[in-house]
Amino acid sequence: IPEMVIKLLQGIGRLIRTETDTGFVSILDSRVSERYMKTINSVVGRYPRVETLAEIREFFKNVKDDSYYEEPEVAK
Repeated sequence: IPEMVIKLLQGIGRLIRTETDTGFVSILDSRVSERYMKTINSVVGRYPRVETLAEIREFFKNVKDDSYYEEPEVAK
């Protein structure tokens, strides 16, 4: 577990580098038991936990304004 927690924290650190960065981390390994989740939650507990795609969409909708989702203009 200690190595996994270190890698998780490193991944979060690489994901969020500046104040305008936004992202999410997903743990999809079915081997993660409730016991391990206690350790993970103690490390990343300050971040919101979601369990559905709808919750992820809502998160991004709340933190990014509409211009974030617009297609950039391509220079000709």
